[in-house]
Amino acid sequence: MAPGLAKNATIVITTSDVHDRKQVPIGPKELNPEALAHPKDKGGFMPGMRAYASSKLCNLLTARAFEASLNAQSNGVRVIAYNPGLTRGTSLFREWPWWAKLMMAVASRLRSTNTIEQAGNAIADLGLGTIVPPYGRIYASLVKGKLTWPDPSELAQSDTAMRGLWVESAQMVGLPEQVQGRVTEAFSQKMTALRHTRDTVTAGSPYSTQR
Repeated sequence: MAPGLAKNATIVITTSDVHDRKQVPIGPKELNPEALAHPKDKGGFMPGMRAYASSKLCNLLTARAFEASLNAQSNGVRVIAYNPGLTRGTSLFREWPWWAKLMMAVASRLRSTNTIEQAGNAIADLGLGTIVPPYGRIYASLVKGKLTWPDPSELAQSDTAMRGLWVESAQMVGLPEQVQGRVTEAFSQKMTALRHTRDTVTAGSPYSTQR
């Protein structure tokens, strides 16, 4: 897809806070791309939910990886991982068993939720560039109808997990080895620059945690 992107394009990849075990217990403990690509589970609600949570972690890592790639850097591509949060009125839960729907109904009352309109407006603003991420931020999370820029989970911040997912995915789809090598080199350069930026941000930054 990258060769077809215009210069200074914006890519918004949808993720979810279920990628973070500190917020949702089904979030992944570790990342194994090969096991995710070839699952041994025979199906069922809970294996499906764990796979869903892992896929959202992969979406976030993919966003970070592409944002750090030479292609994105040389063409001014902006990449955002967007979490619409718990959104009322969608069909996401239509095939859930009754007990899971009941748990979600309870969770909706205990946690802040967003409307379809709020979630849609936010992704439109991000895609159109009406809202621009703060420097060094890539993860946008919709909380009570407002976009915030929190830190994702520790696993989502892992450069090792990010590189591993990208390279293993490239191998699975048969990308040339030299492409993988250039990507890995770009990761190292980009991550070094971002670490330097984060080290200069004060602990009181409004973007250091979700508020």
